[in-house]
Amino acid sequence: MIPPSFYAHVLGGVLGLIVLIKILMNFRQVQMLGIYEHLMLLLAVSVAVGIHGISHQGMEMLYGYYPIGV
Repeated sequence: MIPPSFYAHVLGGVLGLIVLIKILMNFRQVQMLGIYEHLMLLLAVSVAVGIHGISHQGMEMLYGYYPIGV
């Protein structure tokens, strides 16, 4: 049985990838943002990456899940 936290982790990763693709597809609009909007965008992306990393750590500790191997 796969635990629900695994599904939540995968969903978070997929949504993060969709957001990154949307940012890249609309890069001209992103470049035109002001400094405050750039900072808020970077802050949101950094929080998402940090939470995803914490999720990896939890999955490694609880389930022995190592996606890279070793």
